[in-house]
Amino acid sequence: MSSFFRLLGYRVYLKENTIFIVHEVLEIKYSKNLLSIVFKAESPVEVKTLVLQNPSRLVIDLLNTVYINNKGEIIPKDANIKNIRFSQFNVAPYIVRVVVEFKDKIPNYDIKLNDGNIYVRFSGNDITEEKSQKQNTNIQSVLTDLKWKEEKDSVDFFLTFLGNYNFQEKKILYDPPRVYYDFIDSTFSLTSQELTINVYPVKILRIGLRNEGKRIMRLVFETYTDSIQTAEEIGENALKISFKKEVLSSEENKLENNNFTIFIDPGHGGSDPGAIYGDIKEKDINLKVSLKLAEILKQKGYNVILTRSDDSNISLDDRVKIVNSSINLNNNLITSSLFISIHSNAAFSNDIRGIEICYATDLSERLVNMLFNIFNKSEFLVRRSIKGRFYVLSRVPIPSVIIEMGFLTNEEDRKLLLKDEYQDKLIGKIIEAIELYRKGEVKNE
Repeated sequence: MSSFFRLLGYRVYLKENTIFIVHEVLEIKYSKNLLSIVFKAESPVEVKTLVLQNPSRLVIDLLNTVYINNKGEIIPKDANIKNIRFSQFNVAPYIVRVVVEFKDKIPNYDIKLNDGNIYVRFSGNDITEEKSQKQNTNIQSVLTDLKWKEEKDSVDFFLTFLGNYNFQEKKILYDPPRVYYDFIDSTFSLTSQELTINVYPVKILRIGLRNEGKRIMRLVFETYTDSIQTAEEIGENALKISFKKEVLSSEENKLENNNFTIFIDPGHGGSDPGAIYGDIKEKDINLKVSLKLAEILKQKGYNVILTRSDDSNISLDDRVKIVNSSINLNNNLITSSLFISIHSNAAFSNDIRGIEICYATDLSERLVNMLFNIFNKSEFLVRRSIKGRFYVLSRVPIPSVIIEMGFLTNEEDRKLLLKDEYQDKLIGKIIEAIELYRKGEVKNE
């Protein structure tokens, strides 16, 4: 149970027969009037504050939280802040305390919550960085929010800044194709530094600091092609970046499938290898099969969204968000989409083998039965279907399944899973089930 909650960004502790599920503080940092407290999980954290005098201090208590490093201190080059101290103030209940000590009086401050993180913004002439007092030339901006939306003719990205941003440069690069935007004297307070988009023409968006000394923040859009058209709408504290979609050919326009979306979820990835047998890792097989499945579905005209397209670590919550954010932007997806998660299995006994199909709600039963019957009537060994409270499947409002393709712990299954021929046949049967489902047919032979 502990490893499951840790994957979601929490920590689990047992103290005096009481289980505590607490947030883990990932990072505490300060930059030009902004104190950022970043957590691994994105659910809200309860905060209590206290103002003390002699010396002047702002005390911020983070309830039900833990700081693994136990304590830390920041001494900023600031005209008014003496230091920022933080530590594990209490255990059971778990409280992390952040103390901001000032050189003089306490300035005005504003505490905001964004994506589960906490941002304390100090205002007024009392808080001014010494460097800015000497040379008031640069305007600091912080990227605090980033959203994206798929439109009929474009993929639009909406950036929100704290402070006036300085958009310096846009450049298109090749091999691999990508376009980047540079912002001078800027940083970001976002938890995630990489977003998987997978909506043509944008594959992935990455955010990082190119030069910390010069404070150049770079946004890199990895694209499917270098023949892209972008447009920018510049506001005072906001920026909209639009990527024009490719115009479909007349043949593609005739396909009925292009109004149907398949979410494909390669299980595990990155630091989470899944099941392991020798040097064989489940995550690699899952990704290979998923990419081949996605490519064939695209060729058939389906709209395909991958939760990951490389060896990256995508949390269970992020997988849910990829689906639900797409559905929130297009309500039609509730009745015109499927979620298929690709996995490989493992068991304590090496005799156990076969395909397993997992689901969580009655909404998915027709798809499960279709897959089960199609697999069963072919050369595949189908072990069982399982209904349970699977984390991702129970949190998306569309028909969704996990296909466990076979057991890495079984010699016969393992040999099959590594063969392209077996993978291709399995993919063919999955597509057969999707197309029957798409047409509204039921297969109960």
